[in-house]
Amino acid sequence: VFKAASFPYKISLPLCALGCGFGGMSVHFQTAGLVKEFGLSLKKYFLGKMFFSFSMLLGTLFFKNLL
Repeated sequence: VFKAASFPYKISLPLCALGCGFGGMSVHFQTAGLVKEFGLSLKKYFLGKMFFSFSMLLGTLFFKNLL
């Protein structure tokens, strides 16, 4: 049985930041409905979310020594 508490901190914190930055599929499906309704670009939204989530990941990798 895999226990999340035993997962190394150096790996779990960046993965958590990546997940929080991405926001989840439910958020993206809800946003897709609004974006389509107003004629905005879903591709730009998705690329922006990916950029933000990877910047969160890199931020935790860079600043993890400060914690």
